[in-house]
Amino acid sequence: MKRLKDIVIVGGGTSAWLTAAYLSNNHDIRVTVIDKEIGNPIGVGEATLLNFKDFLDKCNLPIEDWFNKISATSKVGILFPDWVKKGHDIWHPFAMNYWIGGLSGVTKYDLWSSNQHLDFKKHGSLLYDLSVTHEKINSNLKVGYHIDCGKLTTFIQSALERRVNFIQSEMTHFDRDGSGNISLFHLKNGKSITGDLFIDCTGFLQLLKNKPVRKNLDNRLICDTAVAGRINEEDIKPYVNCTAKPSGWIWHIPTQERLGTGYVFNRSLMHEDVAKQELSNHHNGKIKPEDMKVLNWKPYYNENPWHENVVSIGLSAGFIEPLESTGLALIIEGVRQLSSQIKDNTYNKKSAELYNNIISQYFESSIDFVGSHYTITERDEPFWQEAKSHIKISDRQNYYMDMLKNPNTSISCHVNDWSFLTDGNWTTWLIQQGCEVAKRNINGSLERLDKENHVNPLQNPLFGINNKDYMKYLSKKYA
Repeated sequence: MKRLKDIVIVGGGTSAWLTAAYLSNNHDIRVTVIDKEIGNPIGVGEATLLNFKDFLDKCNLPIEDWFNKISATSKVGILFPDWVKKGHDIWHPFAMNYWIGGLSGVTKYDLWSSNQHLDFKKHGSLLYDLSVTHEKINSNLKVGYHIDCGKLTTFIQSALERRVNFIQSEMTHFDRDGSGNISLFHLKNGKSITGDLFIDCTGFLQLLKNKPVRKNLDNRLICDTAVAGRINEEDIKPYVNCTAKPSGWIWHIPTQERLGTGYVFNRSLMHEDVAKQELSNHHNGKIKPEDMKVLNWKPYYNENPWHENVVSIGLSAGFIEPLESTGLALIIEGVRQLSSQIKDNTYNKKSAELYNNIISQYFESSIDFVGSHYTITERDEPFWQEAKSHIKISDRQNYYMDMLKNPNTSISCHVNDWSFLTDGNWTTWLIQQGCEVAKRNINGSLERLDKENHVNPLQNPLFGINNKDYMKYLSKKYA
């Protein structure tokens, strides 16, 4: 058993400061953040899942402190125009399937399955008419957020000024003891730092990693590049837009001041200069190719993010692609699970093994779900056909496809452990991809479905507030 008194976090980006915020507020441990003199945040906008606000609350960073400072707007889901085929949209909201009161073992999707002539987005899923058609939001709804990650890092750094020790200096080298643990950290400013546990938030460089065990994702994902930038225009919709294009897809993330955007693709199928021009054309020249950043990666995750006395969080632990907002969510879960394993300020070898197994499950479920977005398509462009043939359909996807085809089982809406993604996420996506759905024989299903859609405030526009007006209200409230 090893006792923790000092935790050293190396890196100055989003993962480093989220880790510092959570650990410094939930543990009686001295936290030090070490970063080079000049940071380089990407700053092109990012979207979160529902765990974002709860996480910051547990960092003692309430919404009134950060909402305006990080240019936040509300997010209720993601719209996927032209996915599967041109003219076909997929809607993936946070509010999804649910069990129907008074009907034992019956879900709303079961009701829809008997009425498949009705548009699933409008009659089966939730929030489409409210938030997409009418651009309204229900103020009682738990939401995610669109944020500026560059501003998030700056905000947290300022908020933690008295809670953590911040050293702005580059690492030159470090020493390991006979067991492979880091024992001493040497900095460019001449200082040396000791610590009991080191958190590697150095991104793809993985500067502290010793013997990483990388998971091979060659036949599970396809995208490895993005060109990205910002547009100075107000386009505040309550959802992320991910539009399928001939060679990939383009994201729109609306923060309070700008629209973050980027084109995600495979660099072996399209040159970055072509992608830049296509992204510029997509926005009618409002963003110029010379103003875009190029982001390259190879999809991966490490099966041993905690090795010896080093824990990798953020890009140093792995990266999938900027689809379905898993990036920040995986950082947050990495921090939460670490905190759980050191809750009494101690750890041992079993703590690291359990942490690695849990984080691997989060990555695995996220990879399966992101990969499923490419496995069923009618688009005939080389990118989409390559993705369809390249990505192997996972056992998890096959499980949910079989569930949908089985008339004798409910279309479940259970929440899954060790994953952000519930049964509802999978079935909501696969139904709209065109997977076969067997009819469930439920008496009075059309009448009950109509009733559910009429009384549910997440479905009826009469219960909503114009999103732009609501964002103005929140901006004033948290000013």
